Amino acid sequence: MIFSSEHEHRLRRIVYLAGFFLHASVAVNAYITSSFFEQFVGESNVGLVYVLISLFMLTLALNAQQIVEFSGIRRTIIGALIASLLTGIIMTTWAGAWVGVIAAILHSAVTYLLVITLDLYLEHLSENKITGSIRGIYLTIANLAYLVSPLLSSIALERYGFGAVFA
Repeated sequence: MIFSSEHEHRLRRIVYLAGFFLHASVAVNAYITSSFFEQFVGESNVGLVYVLISLFMLTLALNAQQIVEFSGIRRTIIGALIASLLTGIIMTTWAGAWVGVIAAILHSAVTYLLVITLDLYLEHLSENKITGSIRGIYLTIANLAYLVSPLLSSIALERYGFGAVFA
């Protein structure tokens, strides 16, 4: 068994499960967000929106370690979860306004911060000699989420619209 204690084993399983749902959410958004943006900014400006998202993500990625050191890993995860939920709610309720587009940009960036922070937390839960195995399991689970997400997002989008997918 690659886990050093039962407590750490349980925590890793929770992180694996959270990672699955987080990556499924990221993948669902990746598959349908361009259509969402196209409704409000036009097809020719969707790329510009993705440039803004990438800039926010890059800024967060470059500052993630400092954010975690300043607030702590748990506070960062909780804060990013709350921000992700709030921006998701805004996207579903204000889907007809620019506020929805701005919320989607912030949602993507904050969700990316969650991905980074979960990875840092997983690293914190593992010993150096088994970190590769633990991360390998985590990444396999994340890839499974990416595999099932196109099917789930297309079904939800077809049946319920953008609100159900972003909720």
